[in-house]
Amino acid sequence: AFLLPTNDNAFMRALDDQIDAAADWLEAEYGSIERIAVDVFDPLVLAETLDGLAGRFDGVAVVALDADRVRAAIDRLAETGMRVVTLVSDVPSSKRLHYVGIDNVAAGRTAGTLMGRFLPDRSGTIGVLVGSPALSAHAQRHQGFVDVIAAEHPRLAVLPPRAGRDDPGLCREATLALLAEHPDLVGLYNVGAGNEGVAEALALTPRRLIVIGHELTAATRPMLM
Repeated sequence: AFLLPTNDNAFMRALDDQIDAAADWLEAEYGSIERIAVDVFDPLVLAETLDGLAGRFDGVAVVALDADRVRAAIDRLAETGMRVVTLVSDVPSSKRLHYVGIDNVAAGRTAGTLMGRFLPDRSGTIGVLVGSPALSAHAQRHQGFVDVIAAEHPRLAVLPPRAGRDDPGLCREATLALLAEHPDLVGLYNVGAGNEGVAEALALTPRRLIVIGHELTAATRPMLM
């Protein structure tokens, strides 16, 4: 089973395409994949969904919050013999078998380095969007980013993160709010997905920001160009 977020964004669509490819290969090996859409930002819903997998699958890959309920649900599945793999964002203190994803602290530090490099002579505030602070991947990226800005670019002030749940519509509204509330906004770091919404918001303003995000997808490639 693959437990994936219910919201629609370019990164998860690309991941879904790769699951399709894996399913075709696995079928030839006498295995099968079932995709289950779940609100991964709600720890109670995610934990209940994980509990409902017991006895139905040999393994589960899950994009998971690092929350007590979710951690306990992963542990219960592992104790039944099911292999649990965390995907994109880890729950490191759980009994999951493996984590498949990047070094998110390094990713955040890279984003901080780039933000400072592209704003060499400017001072002001930097907005931050996260899917959820309870996603360990997003918390780690945010921390890496803040650490570099504080240490190397003290003329820039990082605002408290706003949760966009990786949803383009919510990211659009959060970006518009940041623009309205902070006339000294010079940069924006989108820690998670939903970059399409950020681009829509920026198209409505003449202000020029340095925007840094993650993942090269069909949606972000034209933004980068």
